[in-house]
Amino acid sequence: MPTIKIESDEQLSAELSKATGKVVLAFQKSDCEPCENDKANLEAVAAGNPDATILTIDVEAHDAIAERYGAEATPTYLVGDAKKCSRRGRGCVEVPWAADLGEALKK
Repeated sequence: MPTIKIESDEQLSAELSKATGKVVLAFQKSDCEPCENDKANLEAVAAGNPDATILTIDVEAHDAIAERYGAEATPTYLVGDAKKCSRRGRGCVEVPWAADLGEALKK
């Protein structure tokens, strides 16, 4: 499954509701060099984990979402069960780099 760019809080809720497996919330911003460097890894994780839902969230455009999930730095990657990942700390764990997401999705 390709990554899905979140454009609103409503879309985020809808995507989490539709997801049936693991979810990655990838908090990024446009002028973040590590975020840009991780894009290829994020796409590879998406391609290698077709049952996972990978949602990208621009923290500058959606600061309320980032704040709700505790994404204070970019990139921030949270992984968890779609039905439990309503807030950070309730079913989501932080993964430091996109290259580590594949292993986190297997747990």
